[in-house]
Amino acid sequence: MIGRQRGVRSECDTASTKHSQDPRGRTKRSTQGRHHAHSCTPQTQPTQTRLSRVNLKSKLPTQFQKYASFGVIPKLLFLPIAVCFVVLIFLTRPFVIIQIYSLDWQLGHLIPMSHANELRNKNWNKLHRRKKISIYCINGPIASRYALRKLRDSVLISQGNFAWLLIKISKHVQSIRVYFSDDIDFGTNYESAPLVKFNKHEIKNGFDLIGRYKPLVCLNVRDSAYNTYLRNDLGLSANNWTHRNSDINTYVGAGEYLTNSGYTVFRMGAKVGSSFPSANPKIIDYAKNGMRTEFLDFYLARECAFAISTSSGWDEIPTMFNRPLLLVNHYDFLTTLNKNCVVYPKLFFDNHKGRYLSLSETLDLYLSGKTNQKKYSLQELGIDVRDLSPEELVDSVAEMVQRVNGRFVETPEQKEFRSKLNCIFSEHPKLKPFLKKGPIKSNFASCFLDHHPNFCN
Repeated sequence: MIGRQRGVRSECDTASTKHSQDPRGRTKRSTQGRHHAHSCTPQTQPTQTRLSRVNLKSKLPTQFQKYASFGVIPKLLFLPIAVCFVVLIFLTRPFVIIQIYSLDWQLGHLIPMSHANELRNKNWNKLHRRKKISIYCINGPIASRYALRKLRDSVLISQGNFAWLLIKISKHVQSIRVYFSDDIDFGTNYESAPLVKFNKHEIKNGFDLIGRYKPLVCLNVRDSAYNTYLRNDLGLSANNWTHRNSDINTYVGAGEYLTNSGYTVFRMGAKVGSSFPSANPKIIDYAKNGMRTEFLDFYLARECAFAISTSSGWDEIPTMFNRPLLLVNHYDFLTTLNKNCVVYPKLFFDNHKGRYLSLSETLDLYLSGKTNQKKYSLQELGIDVRDLSPEELVDSVAEMVQRVNGRFVETPEQKEFRSKLNCIFSEHPKLKPFLKKGPIKSNFASCFLDHHPNFCN
C-alpha cells in the first residue's frame, strides 16, 4: 500500500564510485571512474542528455504518459483493493468505528492533528463499547520522514495512491466519516502521551551526540528560505508569509544572554537563510553546520530546557514533549492555545494614527481577515508590522529563564495588566466563535507591559 520511489543511479554516478583492490586487499577508488565522471558533466559535453532515474512512464506509449504523470495508472491498479477495503470498513461498522483521516504533509499539521484525533478516540473509547480507530491518509510529500516513521509505530497510516483512493471512495459512503486536517483546532495541549517515542538505541545515540551540551535551549527563527526551497526545488505551492519572518541578526543579544546564564543555544531549522552572526562557541548554528538530522530535530526538542521560536511547524515538537515554549515576534497570537507557551507578539503600527494598535483594535484587524497576506496588504492600509527590538528579545528571554527556574514573580502592575488582557479576550464580541472551541490561552510575557503599557487601553 505504501510505495517508495527508488531511482536508478546514472552512468556518471556509477562510474564515479567504481572501486578496485590494491595488492594488500585494500579498497581504493578507481581513477578511471573519476575521470569518466568528469567527462559526463554538462560543461564538457553540453549536447549529451543528462541521465535521470529510469522509470516505467518513459516505457509507455506517448498517449498514456500523460495519465501516468497524474498517477492515473497506479490508481487504477489500486482501485479494486481500495474498494474492497472500504467495503470491509462498512461491514465492520456494527463492531468498530473505523474513521478515515486526511492528514496534511506539513509538520505543524501532521503532529498536532494526529495527537488531537487520537486523544478524541481515547476519550470516546473510555465511554463506549464500540471503539473508534482512525486510519491516517497522506497523499503527497512529507516534511519529516522520521516523524512519519515514528507515528507509524503508534497509529495506522496509509500513504500515496492507495491513501488518495481511500479518501475519495469513503467520501461517497454515507456511514463512513472522513475527517480533514482543518476540521479540528490548532493548539493541542497534548494531554495524552506523545505518539513519537524514542527507543533505547535512539536515546543513547542522542545522549552521545548532545549530552555534553546540556542544559540547552533551542532557538528557531523563521525566514523565507524554507518556503523558497519548497517552491523552487520541490515545485510545491508554498505561501511566503513574510510577516511571520524575523531577522536572525536581532537575536545575538538574546543568545549571548542565554550562554552567560549557563545554557548552550542550538539554532534550529531545516532550511535557513543567513548563518547565526556569532562566534560564541556555546551558540551552535545547528541549521547550518552540517550537524542537523531529522532525528536530532526531535531529540533536541525533547531535551531542551525550553525552546524559543517565532511560530513555525517545528514548534509542535517541543510542545508535544511538554517543553516550555517562548514565542517571540509571533504574528497571530490567537492561534497560541498551549498552556506551556509564553508570547511576546509583533505589534501593528498605524501610520494614520501615529501609534500602535491596542489589543481590541488588533483583534478587530485579525477577525476582519485583513492580516491574511494572500488577500490584503497591510502596507496599503497604512499599517506596519513591527518586530521586537534586540532589547525586547533579551528581556523576554530573561523572563523565560526566570520562569523555567521558578524564580519569576509578577509585580502588581503586571498582574493588573494580565487581568485586563484576560477580560478583553473573554468579552470581545467578535471572539465568541473562538471561545466556543475553548478559552484563548495566550499567556503574554509580563515584560511586554514594560514596553507597551497602553496595549490594553
